[in-house]
Amino acid sequence: MVGIIVYRPYLTEDMAQLDALFVDKNHRQQGIAAHLTRLLEQQVIADGHKRLYVPATESKSAVVFYISQGFIPTQDAHPELYALEPNDIHIIKILES
Repeated sequence: MVGIIVYRPYLTEDMAQLDALFVDKNHRQQGIAAHLTRLLEQQVIADGHKRLYVPATESKSAVVFYISQGFIPTQDAHPELYALEPNDIHIIKILES
């Protein structure tokens, strides 16, 4: 296994959460994370959600990756997730069905 993505449906009625995304350090920069993210987005849409939320670690590489995938920082952080990780960068993507 070179990568894994963890999905939390129904964070809210219309929003799911990308809970974790890991790619083995020897397999990074090969498009694996982007591919896993696209697959997750398809599942999120199939499950009826319109938004995908990520509390990303504050590392530059994580934030740059998510922005490159169409996510944008949100000022409307999910209260429960913000309380757990106030230093994370809370980002969201609006999904098209």
